[in-house]
Amino acid sequence: MTMPVGILCWNISNLGGSAAPKHPDYIANVVQAAEPQFIVLIEVLSDESEDRGKLLPTDPGPQECLTKRTEIQTYFPAGDWKLVPPLHTGLREAVAVFYDSNHWYFTGPNIWTGTSEKPDPKKTLAGYQRDFADAMGNRKIPDDAFHNPGLRENQCAARVAYSDSAGNVLEAVGGPKKHAPYVTTFAAVDKPGKVRKSVSIIAVHGSRGKESADYIRSLARVAEIAEDLHDGEVRLVLGDFNLNSVQLDKTDGRVKYNTEFNTLIDDPLRYTLLLKATDSVHTVGVFGGYPSRFSTSLRRGAAASLWPRSNNETTRYPGYFYTKDVNDHFSLDNSYIKSRGVSLEGANLTILNPVVGAPYTDVFPLDEEHLRLRKLVASGYQITAESEGNRPKSSAVEAKFRAAYQPFYETSDHLPILIEF
Repeated sequence: MTMPVGILCWNISNLGGSAAPKHPDYIANVVQAAEPQFIVLIEVLSDESEDRGKLLPTDPGPQECLTKRTEIQTYFPAGDWKLVPPLHTGLREAVAVFYDSNHWYFTGPNIWTGTSEKPDPKKTLAGYQRDFADAMGNRKIPDDAFHNPGLRENQCAARVAYSDSAGNVLEAVGGPKKHAPYVTTFAAVDKPGKVRKSVSIIAVHGSRGKESADYIRSLARVAEIAEDLHDGEVRLVLGDFNLNSVQLDKTDGRVKYNTEFNTLIDDPLRYTLLLKATDSVHTVGVFGGYPSRFSTSLRRGAAASLWPRSNNETTRYPGYFYTKDVNDHFSLDNSYIKSRGVSLEGANLTILNPVVGAPYTDVFPLDEEHLRLRKLVASGYQITAESEGNRPKSSAVEAKFRAAYQPFYETSDHLPILIEF
């Protein structure tokens, strides 16, 4: 049986910043539970100003990424984990992509000339500085790879600059103060050494506020997202979109799927959005209700509670009052996917919730496969089906929950997501 390809995507707070993640055990727990072949970390911080396409300095953000690569290797000693050198995507920020080179070659799509550029035989290739050169592969890319055949992995780079078909810069995704999509490409080979599958990972950190919907719509004009797939390619657009996939319709008070996400779903692009609400998303008379199952954001500190605070009702979701609700930025992390010549039957997105410690279906049965939750062994208070029906009144129980919850929200106010196909 072929192992599914797993991509763990997570916006970790202050990765590389002065207030670096304080709870490495929690991060290790998530990574080991996910068993991915790729890890995508959004919002790697840098002290540098905006300099898109340039390599981050070795301290502090990139150094934290190099440390993470070493840690990941200890989690999976049978693997051979590499780091794509992290590049600026915009103001004080980058993306880090790790991959298991036992399964994949890094192929770009860009080349490295001292900065990230589109392939051009007239350009002179450059080497990365030693720390990054040691952290990535040096293998010759297969001759039948779609991107950069015959080059070495460490001569390739991610892509962070975009234009439309007319060559115009896409200001909505690549203008000043925007964080451009971060494209990395990979190839898998069979035993005779022929490429059998390729993966294009396009990681995004969308704009906030009024610009968030425009950012999503503009993604459809990015050539790397809109262009035709090549044979054997799986393409994903994933990350923190900063736009709720489920939203409150203030005209009728119902909770509905956010149709702004249709930009990549409709013709001609025809992506599949993996975490997508249906018409039954609104559950009347249940606090929090069905929408809570789409929440990927955590409440911070004292704002979090084990139990809901409305009319003594329990929410029919093991998220209670520690996930954000539809009146807030609550369902921001998601993934689009499509392929050519590769079956996506069973493709799935899992929200990795460390508090629950059990699949949703162990608590309340669901038909939607994309809402399956992989079990995490959390070190703290865990909700069970038995405890759900007996809402405790004790402040001591609440205090116990908050103490166990603290490492989660201090690491990130985003829950990690796992995409498998």
